Parts: sequence; C-alpha cells; structure tokens
Amino acid sequence: MERKSCVTCIICFLIFSSCICCDRKAVFSNQQYIVSDEYYNRAGSETTRDYLDNYLPLVEIIGWSRDGAVAYRYITTESEAGSRDYHLVIFNAVNDETMEDDMLRMYHRYNEIQDELSKGYKAKWNMLLNMYDITGYIDDPFKEIYQHDFNTFPVNDFDCWFDYTIEKNKDDFANVIDWKLIMGNGNVKKIISHATERGYYDMHGRKILGYYKSPYENRIVIIISSSIFYYPYLEVLLYGCNMDIGLSEN
Repeated sequence: MERKSCVTCIICFLIFSSCICCDRKAVFSNQQYIVSDEYYNRAGSETTRDYLDNYLPLVEIIGWSRDGAVAYRYITTESEAGSRDYHLVIFNAVNDETMEDDMLRMYHRYNEIQDELSKGYKAKWNMLLNMYDITGYIDDPFKEIYQHDFNTFPVNDFDCWFDYTIEKNKDDFANVIDWKLIMGNGNVKKIISHATERGYYDMHGRKILGYYKSPYENRIVIIISSSIFYYPYLEVLLYGCNMDIGLSEN
C-alpha cells in the first residue's frame, strides 16, 4: 500500500511538472507573425498584430549588384521628437551582413537648409552605390516613398513562415523568443535565419511582408517589418535567400 501511494505521488508530481513547463513555454509553427507577448497576453498580441497590419514600413529598392548586394531606402518618423529619418542601407544578401547603414535625420526647423543637405547626401549616397557596383541612382534623398512594391509569397511554389517558441524568463520580465525563419513547401524547406531574442528589448512584433528578387540571379531578399516596444516606428529587416541552394527534404 505504501509503495502504491509512492508511485501515485510520483505520477502526480510528473503531471504537475509538465503543466508548469507548458505554462512557461509555448510553441508556434507556420506563422506570419512573431508577437512577443503571444500566449501570455492575448489582448496585447492582437494590438501588436493590428499595428503591424496597418502601419507598413516605407521601403524603396534602389538597385542590386551582380554579387548579391542590394541597396534600399526606408523612412521612419519620430512624431514626439518632430523628426523624420531617411535611411540608406546596403545589404549583402549572400551572408545577411549590413555593409552600409546611413541615416539623414530631418527636423522641421531644418527646412531652410534642406536643399543643402539634399545635395550633400545625394553625392554621398550615390558614391556608396558606385563603390559597391550597385545599379541605380538616388536623385533626391528626401523623396517620399508612397508605394509598397514588394512581391508577396508564395514564390515559385515556396512559401515563407516563422516557427518559434516563447518562454517566460525567470530572471527578467521579458520573454525569451527562439525563432526560425523558414522557406519551403510540402516537400522541401530551408532555414533562412535562426536567433534567440528577448521580447521588448530586441523585438515586440514582426511580420513577413514579402520579397524582392535580384535581376541577376535566382536570389531574393525577404522583407520583414519589426516593431520594438520602446519606439513608435517600424524597422525594416531583410534576409537573403539563394533559391537554388539549401532546400532539403522535410
């Protein structure tokens, strides 16, 4: 009888431990979003999804090089500071490294010197394009971006998604998010990127928007919008993918 009671206690303990583990960690597959407070704060997660759906980053592809570099502009607005930031990024789509990241911050009070700033940054940014052998030209660094001209998935029967887990951090209020960005279909797939980050500090929410394709090779860059808890604007993240390499059977 005593042995039976002991076994019963062990089984109960294991069931209890499993429930605690499930309560601390959640698994999500085949997602278009990563939401840092998903599972633990459903109302907050819906707000984040709505924000990512309704506020798309303003991005313009300037051009590509034959060896996999891509240049793009994007714009962010700091309403509280009264500033508008114009970014030029040159990104290596082969190894996912940012080679150049230059920003021109424009405050309303600087309107009188906008022409002078425009000329200086026009020369600087076009020099960077030439340095990396990127086709394309920037005629106005302050040019507004109105269209979202990225292509949407699938591409050639391949879709793109996130698989991720969220785990409560016992030493910090921020959840730990372990995520993978994956491309594939029912037969093959490829992990594009994998990282572990903290909610609020590293990310608040992300959404896969689409892709741009190189005119020189079967390579794309996946474009993702990312919101950070402390900032009221969206960042732009790119990840390169060679469509001819790395796709393996599931």
